[in-house]
Amino acid sequence: MNNPINILVTGCNGRMGKAIIDCASNHDEVVISKGIDLGDSLDDHLDDCDIVIDFSTHSFQFRDMHKSIFENIFFNF
Repeated sequence: MNNPINILVTGCNGRMGKAIIDCASNHDEVVISKGIDLGDSLDDHLDDCDIVIDFSTHSFQFRDMHKSIFENIFFNF
């Protein structure tokens, strides 16, 4: 088996964030490396993930999206 895809979920305490975390637990090819929410820093966790799945607010998306681009991490809205 290949290495699983490490996913960072923003908005992890919301309805959709919880659904993504629950769904990922049923699939060996992905792992939730971290879930963050309001007050947590995206910068502190980008090194641990391959992809960011964002279910946070618009202000979070636009503030931190540029950093993920320069870090070569896919940011899914």
